[in-house]
Amino acid sequence: MASSYVVICTLLLLSLTACGPTGSAGGGGLPLPDTTVADQGQEPVKSAFEAPIGPAGGTVAASSGPLQGFRLVFPAGALIKETTIRCVEHKDVPHPLYGPAGPAAHCTPDDAPFEKVVQITLPYDDDKLPSGGASALSVLVQPPATEIEAVGKLTVDLNAKTVTIEAWALGVVQAAKVAPTTGRGG
Repeated sequence: MASSYVVICTLLLLSLTACGPTGSAGGGGLPLPDTTVADQGQEPVKSAFEAPIGPAGGTVAASSGPLQGFRLVFPAGALIKETTIRCVEHKDVPHPLYGPAGPAAHCTPDDAPFEKVVQITLPYDDDKLPSGGASALSVLVQPPATEIEAVGKLTVDLNAKTVTIEAWALGVVQAAKVAPTTGRGG
């Protein structure tokens, strides 16, 4: 009897998640129920958001929690069919030249490129930046099965404390700062 109750509650929560926003241009992300989700063998995480986006385009965003400030904007034609876009809190992206400047998220689906470029906005924390401030910002992107890349072309919003990049695919993303000089390479 108790296991039936758990299954019914889980199905109810999943159906409520599926009934969220439709990803219209004014839509937001649907916070997932307060559950713990494992992401590709990483430590369990507690923050995630998702929303279906179709060929008309739309926005999925985190409105609260550790990922607040994350936003993905899909222009019309970026997707050829309705797709659930999901971002899950992730551990910091390791890189020898950059340190974390904000939370990391693994955004999916990450198995295929889009038809048009997508804008990804990530929050950053001023307290994690060196004295040069926002000029030290970059974004680390790790698409599946590839090396971590630092994105050079970005737009910084000093008031919102966010950084925006354009991408053709999803993966793990994180606002980053240039790491302090280690004495290697000059």
